[in-house]
Amino acid sequence: MESPKDSSNKKILIVDDEKDIRELTKELLISWGYQVKTASDGMAAIDMLRKEVFDLVLLDILMPKMSGTETVQIIRKDQKLKDQKIAMFTVVMKNEDERILLKLLNITEYITKPFESQELKKRLKKILAE
Repeated sequence: MESPKDSSNKKILIVDDEKDIRELTKELLISWGYQVKTASDGMAAIDMLRKEVFDLVLLDILMPKMSGTETVQIIRKDQKLKDQKIAMFTVVMKNEDERILLKLLNITEYITKPFESQELKKRLKKILAE
């Protein structure tokens, strides 16, 4: 049985089609003590989520093949994954219709890129404490 979670064993999945962003964010989160895996698209993320448990998914919205919003819709329809904590991670501020959709999809947080590292650290601690 797993021990109670603390920041040193929280698992985060970063999903972004831009390799530089994935790797930079991964290294930063690892330096803060998180366990981190990455995926380059929504389908790869869904496959990983079906095999492993993550405390949080940082999910880019604008990706080729399948957008972050489409990825979330699939996750929310999956009985085993529907309660997954997801923070949208994107350079684009959403319009009002998209914000409503994200709220309906139970998005935990909305983080804009580029991010200030200490602000990201503070927000991750808050999200993972909930």
